[in-house]
Amino acid sequence: MRISLHIGPDAASGDRIARVLAAKRDQLAAKGVLFARAPGARNHTRLFMACSDPGAVDSLRFNRGFIDPAKQAQLYDELARDLAAEVARDRPDHLILCAHQLGSALSSHSELARLHALLAPLSSDIRVVAHVQDPARMLLRRYHAQLLEGRATPLSLELEAAQAPDFRAAALATRPTPAPQAGLFPEVQGAAFWIDLMGLQRAWQSVFGAFTLHGIDEDELYGAAGTEALRRAFDLPATIGKAEPEAPPAAPSAAWQTRCRLFNEAALRLLARRETVLPRQLWRKLLAEMKVPGDPIDPGSLFALSDRLAGDIAALCVRHAGLDSAQMTPAPRAEPWQEADPTRGFRATQYLAAFHWRIRQATKEHMAERARDLARLAGTGVAEADATATDAQASSGPAQNGSAAHSETSQEATAVVTAGDEIPEAPTASGTYAKALLLQTPLAGGSSALVASPETANASEAESAASRRVSSSQATDAVPPPNATAAATDVAAPPRRGTPPTATDIDPLLSPEARRLMPPLAKQNFARLQGSRFAPHNRLCTVNEDDRAPPYTPAPPRALPEGSSGNVILACMKNEGPYILEWVAYHRAVGFDGFLVYTNGCEDGTAQILDRLQALGVLQHCDNDDWTGKSPQTHALDRALSEPVIREADWIAHIDVDEFVNIRCGNGTLADVFAAVPDATNIAMTWRLFGHNGVTAFEDRPVIAQFDTCAPSFCPKPHTAWGFKTLFRNIGAYGKLSCHRPNKLSDAFESRVKWVNGSGRDMTREAAKNGWRNSKKTIGYDMVQLNHYALRSADSFLVKRQRGRALHVDRSIGLNYWIRMDWSVHRDLTIQRNLPRLQEEMDRLLADPVLAEWHAKACDWHRAKAAELRAIPEFAELYDQALALKLTETERVAYALALDMET
Repeated sequence: MRISLHIGPDAASGDRIARVLAAKRDQLAAKGVLFARAPGARNHTRLFMACSDPGAVDSLRFNRGFIDPAKQAQLYDELARDLAAEVARDRPDHLILCAHQLGSALSSHSELARLHALLAPLSSDIRVVAHVQDPARMLLRRYHAQLLEGRATPLSLELEAAQAPDFRAAALATRPTPAPQAGLFPEVQGAAFWIDLMGLQRAWQSVFGAFTLHGIDEDELYGAAGTEALRRAFDLPATIGKAEPEAPPAAPSAAWQTRCRLFNEAALRLLARRETVLPRQLWRKLLAEMKVPGDPIDPGSLFALSDRLAGDIAALCVRHAGLDSAQMTPAPRAEPWQEADPTRGFRATQYLAAFHWRIRQATKEHMAERARDLARLAGTGVAEADATATDAQASSGPAQNGSAAHSETSQEATAVVTAGDEIPEAPTASGTYAKALLLQTPLAGGSSALVASPETANASEAESAASRRVSSSQATDAVPPPNATAAATDVAAPPRRGTPPTATDIDPLLSPEARRLMPPLAKQNFARLQGSRFAPHNRLCTVNEDDRAPPYTPAPPRALPEGSSGNVILACMKNEGPYILEWVAYHRAVGFDGFLVYTNGCEDGTAQILDRLQALGVLQHCDNDDWTGKSPQTHALDRALSEPVIREADWIAHIDVDEFVNIRCGNGTLADVFAAVPDATNIAMTWRLFGHNGVTAFEDRPVIAQFDTCAPSFCPKPHTAWGFKTLFRNIGAYGKLSCHRPNKLSDAFESRVKWVNGSGRDMTREAAKNGWRNSKKTIGYDMVQLNHYALRSADSFLVKRQRGRALHVDRSIGLNYWIRMDWSVHRDLTIQRNLPRLQEEMDRLLADPVLAEWHAKACDWHRAKAAELRAIPEFAELYDQALALKLTETERVAYALALDMET
C-alpha cells in the first residue's frame, strides 16, 4: 500500500483539497483509494495534534483539549490503532492523508520523525506531497490566518528574515516559547518559516525521502476540474468525477488586517497577566466584528521576499514536474510594504474594553475545562506532570468517557450531592492541581474606567458591546492576591488519595470574598465541584444569548372566541406596585390575553393599580387578605379553580411578577411556542435566575432592560437553579394547582398529557405526575425559558426581604437568599428583543392618568421604603454584606449547596 501524505502547507488550497477528497470519498474507495476518516472527517488535524512536540502546545491542542502530554500520547496511540483498523478493514491500495498544519506548523526533526513512526507500521512507501505558489502570495494568506489566531507581529518579521543567510532558521528563531495561558503559540506568532520551499523540502526529505511539489492553479483547483489537480498530485489511476466549484477565498482588506494585529497586540498584553483566556472561537469572532472594507495588501509590495527566494524557486521548478514556473511568478513590483492605516480612528484598547465582558465569561468556561491539563503542563517537567496527572486521576475517580481522542474534556465521576446523600471524597486541591485552579480566576470584574466610543463608523458595534459591560460594583470573580500565583509555584506533593483538602489547600483557589466568607462545608463543596459533572457552565443553549438580535415585531391583537378567556396568567402579589405595568404589558405583548391576580397586605399601591387595570378591562383582581392555611399563595390557588377566567382558559401559567416568559423562537410569541410543539399539553418553563447586575438603587425602568446577567445554562446544583413553572393546556387533566405545576393527574388523562421541556423535547415520563425542577436529562432553554428576577436591584432586595416571601410567609429573606439568587456571571439579552413592543404597550397603559399616578406613587413608596430600611442597622448590614459578596459561579454553587445541607 502506498501512502500519500499531503502537508499543505498553504491552508486555503489545503482545505480545498481536503473538501474535494471528502466529497469523493466513495468514488475513491471504489478504486482502492482510502481517504481516511480516523484522523478527521476532512482535514486530518488529529494527525497533526498527535505528532507535535509534547511540550510545544499549539493553539489546536490547546483549544481541543490536548494540552496535557499524557492526553496527547493517548491521542497518538488511539490514532495509530484507529488508522491500522481502518486500513485492515478496507484493504486499500492507496491511503491519502491530508492536513495543511503538517507543513505549516511541524518544524522540528523530532516532530517529523514522530509522524513517520506513526505511519511506518502501515507502509514503507510514504510520499509527501505539497501544493505551493509564489511565496509572497502564500505569505499573505498565512499572515491573515495567523492574525485570526492572534498574531501580533507585522509582516516585517518575514521581511527581516529574508535578509538572513538562512531564511528558515531566521524565521524559526522568531517563534516564541509556548505559553498557552498567555495566548502565545509559536506557529501563530512566529514567521512563516515554510515559505522557504527549499528548506521545507530538505526537512521533509531528511525523514521521509519521497517529496514532490505541485503548483496551485486556482482556476483549476477551485473549479469543476479540481479533481484533475488531485489526480496528478496523488497519481490516481482513474477519474473520480468533477468537483463542486467554489470561489477562491477573497483577500481581506489591509486596514482590517492592521486592526486585527493591533487588537491582538493589546489582547496579548492582557493575556500576559495570566488571569484571562481568550478562546480561539471567540477571538476570531471579535476580530470579525472589527472588519472594514478596503484594498488588500499587494503581494508585489513584498518583492524583497520574492527576490530573496527567487533562486530557490527556479531550481525547484526544474526539479519538480508538477511545479509550473508561471504559477510561481511573483506579482509585479509595487511600493515596499508598509502597514495600512486601520481607518476611522481605530483604537484597539477601546475595543478590548468593550469586549471585556465576553472575554471574562469565556475565561471562566475555558479555564474550568482545562485547569487540570494546565496544571500538568505547568510542572517542572513532563515526568512530574505525568505523575501528578496519575495522582489527580486516581483521587477523583475514573473518567466517564475513556477516550481522550473523542472527548475534549474528561468528566469526573465525582458527584456533588444534595442534603441527605452521602458526599463523595473531594479530590485534593494541593500541589500542581491547586496551581492550575488558580488560573480559573479571571480578570477582576469590570474596569472602573468608562469605555470611550470607538470611531464613528463602527460605534454601534463597540458601543453595544460597551453597554453590556458590568459596572465596577457588580458581583464578579475577583483576582487572587498578587502573591497567590507566585506562592503556588512552590508546588508541594499532593496528599494521598482520600486525604480531605484542608483550608490551606482550598483557600488559594478562592476569590478573596469567598475565602473570607465561605464556611468550611462550602469550601469542601468547591473542591468537589472541580472537574465534577455538576460543575456549572454556559454551553447548554444553542441560542446566541449575549448578542443583541433585531427586535421582535408587534404581534397582532387576538380575537377570542365566545366562551374563551384565552391564554391566562394566574399570580399572587404583595407590594409589587412599581413592577406591575411592565409585567402586564410584556405578557400582553407576547400573547397572554388575561390575568387573575390575588393580593394581600399591600401598602404601596399594588391593589389600586390592579383595581384600575381591572376597570380598564385588562385583568381581574381579587383581594386575598382573608387567606387561611399554609400561605396566601396556596389559598389563592385553591380559590382560582372556581373563577370563570381560569375555567374558560385555553392555556394557564401560574407565575410571579418577578418572572417573565422569555420566548426564544419565531417572533417571540405564545403562538410560536404552540406551533413548535402542537401536541404538547404541558410546557416546563425552566427558571433562568438573574442577579442584581451591579444595580443598587431602585429605578423606574423596565426590569428586563436593567438586569441581563444570569446563571449559566448548565447549573444542576443548587436545586433552585433548574426549577420550572408550567404553561399548561386547560383540558381538565389535573385537579389541583400548585406553585410550579398542576397536580393530581386524573387516571383518564394519563395517556393524553404530553410534557415538553423548554427546548420542546418530551419529558412526560419524568414530569407527568410530580416534580418541579429539571434534571440533566430534561433541561432545555432553546424554545422558552422563565426569566426569574428574584432580586432586581439591591434596594428592591431589601424591600423584598422586609416583607417575606409569598409562599413561605414565615421565612425571612436574608443573605442566604442573595447567595442563591445573585447570579451575575453570564449574560442573556434574548428577552430584550421585546423592548420596543413592551414600551409600546406600556405607553398605552400609562396614557391613563389614574394608572400613571398610582404607578408613580408606588415608585415613590419603594424609594422611601428602601431608604428607611438602609437606615436600620440590621438592614444596612445585610445591604453591605450582599454587595460585598462577589462570587464566581462555582463558588456560588458550592456555597448554596452548603446552605441546603445546613437547612
